[in-house]
Amino acid sequence: MTAPQQTQRGREMTTLGEVAELKIGRTPARASGAYWTEGSTPWVSIADMANGPLRTTKESISPLALTECFGGRLVPAGTLLMSFKLTIGKVAILQMPAVHNEAIVSILPRPEVDRDYLFYYLQVADLLLEQDAYVKGKTLNREKLLRIPIWLPPLDEQQRIARILSTMQTAVETSEEELQHIHRLRRIVLADQLTPTDAWQQLPLAEVADTASGGTPRSDVPEYYGGQIPWVQSGEVVGGEIVTTQKHLTPQGLACSAARVFPAGTLLIAMYGATAGQVALLGIDAATNQAVCCVTPHRKVEARFLYYALEGARERLRAARVGAAQPNLSQQLIRSFVLGVPPLDEQRRIVRVLAAFDRTSETTLRRLGLLRVVFSSAMTQLLGGSA
Repeated sequence: MTAPQQTQRGREMTTLGEVAELKIGRTPARASGAYWTEGSTPWVSIADMANGPLRTTKESISPLALTECFGGRLVPAGTLLMSFKLTIGKVAILQMPAVHNEAIVSILPRPEVDRDYLFYYLQVADLLLEQDAYVKGKTLNREKLLRIPIWLPPLDEQQRIARILSTMQTAVETSEEELQHIHRLRRIVLADQLTPTDAWQQLPLAEVADTASGGTPRSDVPEYYGGQIPWVQSGEVVGGEIVTTQKHLTPQGLACSAARVFPAGTLLIAMYGATAGQVALLGIDAATNQAVCCVTPHRKVEARFLYYALEGARERLRAARVGAAQPNLSQQLIRSFVLGVPPLDEQRRIVRVLAAFDRTSETTLRRLGLLRVVFSSAMTQLLGGSA
């Protein structure tokens, strides 16, 4: 074993090969159906890995494959895994005995090395410096895997760092789960609040709102773009309130196209592409392109209620699309689309209920973003950055 280099920070510069045993997996022959039918042993691919605990796999292999391809040997639960082909540097900790493919290496640390420290360290180590070009993407060979540089403090310091990062990661995951729970509950409440009663009217959108669309200045005239006028494209209509846009128009671009500025509060509906049927509210005065339907409600309907009503009816609205290769919505289809409309006081009550969920979701999302930034910074600071 090569003596590691001492550093002035009390840590050692060593290599992955010096601190752990590495074992590469394999893929049983796909042509042999007997290897993949009646699978009972989890088989890990890179798609199963997400820099955290690994509890399930998309595929399993048969007892025959385990015997003939892996000698009956399983990778034990608790093993640290890392991808080193195509997608490099994804890590996971097995939560059950399994086997894995040849793009993944099992990492078995020596007694003086903490597994969880390596788990976090390998997420920030600069693996790209060791990459080889590979015909299907990127890869590391076994020799370069062994040479991955590792900053290694004493064992007690490794364990302290791992505990801190584990606590922070748990906080991030808890916040992610909380946000998912809020979203699930909101979907249930949205459906409940939009269930019509006898007091509701069933009306086409044209009877409760005016609609219009925007335009796109010629893309080959640079003077039309880069100004101060926000310009919404249909791909930006993905729910919530739009307060920034990817592109801006100049007054000249606005004047030389069908685009026009709509006021904040305007309801937007995407008409084309993957986001067709998605809704959003303008939080700023902005222009839009021709793939966005801009809806201005009449006095007998609240804009935000209409936003929630269209969100709840999105699948029904998408089903109204026409066209073969890429079905789209049109102004005519949207204007004839029928919605349940309650009295104004009921609309406002529904808006209050659902807006409370949105505020909670926004607060949780901001907290989650802050936690992710702090966690990433702590990873860099505690682990010394890229090795």
